[in-house]
Amino acid sequence: MSDPEVHPPRVAFAIGRRNGPSVRRNRVRRRIRAILGEIAPEMAPGLYLIGWKGPIREVDFTQLRNELVDLMSRSRESS
Repeated sequence: MSDPEVHPPRVAFAIGRRNGPSVRRNRVRRRIRAILGEIAPEMAPGLYLIGWKGPIREVDFTQLRNELVDLMSRSRESS
């Protein structure tokens, strides 16, 4: 049975067309979703907006994971 007071984190993405073709943007979204699926239990409940600045290139999965984990840990510390 789940606690009605505890809500999982909700995440939205802001990856615009200027950042590359849809194939690359969608690949980044899928990778971010996979990473967030792993670290979601460690995230504080709330709303998150993940944006991408700069052109999308082939992003290394481990580098992306490390950056997201670091970002989420900084987010917890500032709350």
